[in-house]
Amino acid sequence: MMDIAIIVSVQDPAGMNVRERLLARMPWHAQGAHDGSALLHAQTPLHRLLLLTAQKDTIHCEDLGSTMRALGFAADMFLFLTRHASRAGVPTMSCHAPGNWGDALQGGKKRALGIAPALWQRRAYLALVRHCPDGYDPVMEATHHGPLLDRPCLFMEIGSTGKEWVDPVAGAALASAVVQLLSIDPMSKDAEVPRIVVGLGGTHTCAEFNKAVQRYPMAVGHVCPKYALPDLDEDMLRQAIGRTMAGVDLDTGTMGVDAILLDWKGLGQEKARVMALAEEFAASHGLQVLRTDKLSTDVAPARTEESQPAPADASYYSSIASGYDDLHGDEQRAKYALVLPHIAQYSSLLDVGCGTGMLHDAWHQNIDSNGPLEVSSISKRTYCGLDPSVGLIEQGVRAGRKGLQVGSAEALPFADDSFDVVVSFTALHHCADVETAVAEMARVARTRIVISSLRRAKAASAIEAEVRRRWPDCVALHDEKDDVFVCDVSGAGFDVEN
Repeated sequence: MMDIAIIVSVQDPAGMNVRERLLARMPWHAQGAHDGSALLHAQTPLHRLLLLTAQKDTIHCEDLGSTMRALGFAADMFLFLTRHASRAGVPTMSCHAPGNWGDALQGGKKRALGIAPALWQRRAYLALVRHCPDGYDPVMEATHHGPLLDRPCLFMEIGSTGKEWVDPVAGAALASAVVQLLSIDPMSKDAEVPRIVVGLGGTHTCAEFNKAVQRYPMAVGHVCPKYALPDLDEDMLRQAIGRTMAGVDLDTGTMGVDAILLDWKGLGQEKARVMALAEEFAASHGLQVLRTDKLSTDVAPARTEESQPAPADASYYSSIASGYDDLHGDEQRAKYALVLPHIAQYSSLLDVGCGTGMLHDAWHQNIDSNGPLEVSSISKRTYCGLDPSVGLIEQGVRAGRKGLQVGSAEALPFADDSFDVVVSFTALHHCADVETAVAEMARVARTRIVISSLRRAKAASAIEAEVRRRWPDCVALHDEKDDVFVCDVSGAGFDVEN
């Protein structure tokens, strides 16, 4: 079990925004105080957490190591929740490691890099991709600013102006990404083991490295952007590699990095020098030099979809089962509120890809965004939920939800016309055969089918095409991240406002 210190600052409106949302997402208890603020503690199945609110800006919190020792908290890693500022003003959700390639203009020390936990940064970035609200760009950033500490550090930020820093939607999204990050263990023996690289070149917001992490099993630690390449020499490259860790287990002494990744079109006038430096260093240290323009031939694709935070399979969801409701509860309940008014008159429901069966509660409570629904057949309603993840089903059963079972959307274990309504919320993009899954839903449904599709998913267009092919008159609803299709399969038609 790891000890993770989460740091925010009273001087940082974005950090305080996320802090407020995070307090509502997890059970915290106050124990002690520091610098005029209560110390808040929480524990997940994997981590012990300490939430510390600093009085000074986080980039200048160079004394956190001694503070943690005085508090008796090991702090295997520091997670900073902060603001990101840029003149461009593009709304972003970002993550990065701290350090300075040149002068220390914003905390830290001159030409000194912190410890970058590459696997955690990969998971953080993919969590941001998953939870990023519309209008924001999820990005990694190049290594920059302080503080300089003796433990791995990761910043997760809201950018890029005062408007975004206090946006409650952005605060909630970053809090959700943090909860997701804390619900997994990137160092687990069952976790995907990606290539660990340092990145050289490109933009501050790592345009090419973002693509690499989404498309390939690759974790990026320190990044030296194009504008900082004049400061890159053998000493700084050695620091970047030596202080990029696979995880946060400092006792192993393992360097972790196995390749240097070049943004081939983002090296500018430094290309020849940086290429020679990288190749010479790699040859003498047993590393590989990779280029962003040749990754498709040099590295096998990742198992993950661009929109997913981790392998989109039953084993991944089983690994986060204990925190699933906290992680996905708000977004799922928002979809239920959108859909329930259009299916509330029916009695039996099948939930395909049900997760822990959260819809069970809403179905039996008959609640939408405006309060209780007037339904006369509440006492006779039946719910059945099916999911391929054993862990999620077991978690739902522990929560007291009935009618849950393990199974596959592509082979539903039910007779034809078994349910009034068949729904699938943000699940079909995990199916290997979307067409078969939709056909199975149609086979067991008597009256209505509801399918929500994550717009960011690679399979989104295929899902919509199959739905509209079968039911051209389906009604499309929309929430923050999903397109929701309400389909009549009885032939009687329905009256639903689009």
